[in-house]
Amino acid sequence: MSVFDADGQFKFSFGGFGSKNGQLNRPEACKHNSKGQLVVADMQNHRIQLFDEKGSFLSSFGQEGIAPGELRKPSGIAIDKDDNIYVAEIGNSRIQKFDNTGRFLYTFGMSGSETGQFGNIHGIALSPEGLLYIADTANNRVQVFKVQ
Repeated sequence: MSVFDADGQFKFSFGGFGSKNGQLNRPEACKHNSKGQLVVADMQNHRIQLFDEKGSFLSSFGQEGIAPGELRKPSGIAIDKDDNIYVAEIGNSRIQKFDNTGRFLYTFGMSGSETGQFGNIHGIALSPEGLLYIADTANNRVQVFKVQ
């Protein structure tokens, strides 16, 4: 990943291809939390990684799977005011919520085209009012949910 200043000047890069801590394989989304840490959806490594403001690895969570708390191709991230992390998964067609340490809290959604079902989630955003907007690309829609 490359970091640029407000004028578009290159500052530094970090990451690099791989599966070790701090390495990435198709980073798909990233957001800053309230501590200034960068939270990255490391899609092909089926995990979420956290980096400090200088790009140094801090921690990660997730492993490939279908059980609650496991991840398959995380594709989107949203972070609430308490630094809880909402993760959209293409591979499991669901949204999972984790606390800021990576502890699983809850999940919702499944593959399909009905309300609350998803097909190929590619982006999520969280409003200050607690509305989670989910870009449900295979179903050509945006679904909106009130989250806790």
